[in-house]
This record gives sequence, structure tokens and C-alpha cells, in this order.
Amino acid sequence: MKLNLRNRILLPTLTLTFAITALLSLVSFSMSRKALNDSFNSQLRQICESSLQQVESWVEGQRLNVTHWASQPHIVEALDNSAEGSAAAKVADEQFADAYKAYGFFDSILLIDPQGNTVSASDMSSVGTLNVVDRAYFKEAMSGKVVISEVLKNKATGHPIVVVASPVKNGEKIRGLLVATLNLEWFSANIVDKIQVL
Repeated sequence: MKLNLRNRILLPTLTLTFAITALLSLVSFSMSRKALNDSFNSQLRQICESSLQQVESWVEGQRLNVTHWASQPHIVEALDNSAEGSAAAKVADEQFADAYKAYGFFDSILLIDPQGNTVSASDMSSVGTLNVVDRAYFKEAMSGKVVISEVLKNKATGHPIVVVASPVKNGEKIRGLLVATLNLEWFSANIVDKIQVL
């Protein structure tokens, strides 16, 4: 088949135009995909950094709560082995139970004596039965430091937790510890799960 002059010029021109258009489309698609991936990765990085800051801020707020509670006079008195100490322990039990219900993110709140025994708690079944002397945070906090643990697994509930332990002092003497366990499942369900990546 013989092609006339017009078709001899038109056919290669159309083929060349189609090839250039296809190449430009491929390059454009590739560049757009890279830009979208970069944008997604940047947004994800920002969300992770923001979430980490929220977790740190939340834990720091609870550290301040625990430190404040540990300095209250009735908490110090609850560690006394006396009638006044028993009355103060009952007040502490109520305070801890109220905080447990009101906040919703504590697994437990405990007042611990120097031997590691639970003297007062948000859950009364822990009083006299739970001993934490073997826990690393107990030893560190009994040296006078406020301790925020690594993520641990709560032995009773199985929840991932962070333990905040503050020394309870009478003057400079350490009388015991106030320990609060923060339920990280609560934080995940109420903060992290609500984050949306667009």
C-alpha cells in the first residue's frame, strides 16, 4: 500500500506526538506519586511527633498529680501505724477510689509502706495483699526519686501500663511511696485512635 505525501507526514507525526504524550504522562505520574508519598510521610511523621508529645505531656501531668498527692498530710499520716494512721488510710482509700473513677485512666492508685506492702488503694482488694518490694520502680523511688517506668504489662489486668511512683516524705525521711499505674489502652482509645491521616 502506497502512502500519499500527507499520510507519510501525518503518520510519523502522530506516532511521535503519541509517544511524547505517553512519556510526559508517565513522568508526570511518577513525579505526582513521589510528591504524594513525600506529603504522606511528612504528615505521618508530624502526627507521630505530636502523639509522642501528647503522651509525654499526659504522663508528666500524672507525675505532677502523684507528686502532689504524695505531699498531702493525710497521705503521710496514713503510713503511721496508729489509730490516726488508720483513719487517714480510709480517707486516702476514698480519695484514690474517687480519682480512679473520675479520671478513668488509672489501673490502680496505691499507697505503699517501706516494706512494699499496700496500705491504701483505689481497689481495696490490694490492701494487705499486694507487695511491690521486688519491682524496680519501688527500689528507685525509695531512694528519693520520682519514677516513671518503662511500659510494663499489668500482672492483674494484662493492660500495658506506665507506673508513676513518688516518695512520700515526712520532712526528709521517706515514709513510703504513692504509686499510680496509667492504663495505656485508655490513652490509645481516647487519644491515638481518634487521629486521622488524611
